[in-house]
Amino acid sequence: MAVAREIGYQQVTRNLIAERAGTSDALVTTRLGTTDEIAQLIMREAVIRRDLTIIAQGIATNDPIAIAAPEELRTESRQALGANIPSQSAA
Repeated sequence: MAVAREIGYQQVTRNLIAERAGTSDALVTTRLGTTDEIAQLIMREAVIRRDLTIIAQGIATNDPIAIAAPEELRTESRQALGANIPSQSAA
C-alpha cells in the first residue's frame, strides 16, 4: 500500500511487486492477476483500510470502487488531501 501511495495505485505493476517481494512476475500474476486486477485489489483494500490517499487517487481517476465507497469516506479523502476533487455520487 505504501508504494501505491507514493507512485499512484494505477502505476503499481506486477514487475514492481515481484521486484520488491524478491519473486517472479509469473508468481505475482498467478497470485494477484493482471495489472488491472491488482489495481482493483489495491483500491478494495484501500477502502477497507480507509486509506484516504489512495481513495482520493481513485476518485480523481473515476475508479468505480472508489466512487462506490461510502460517502463519508469519499468526503474524508478529499478533505484530508485538501484536494480539489469534485464530488461524485456512487453509481
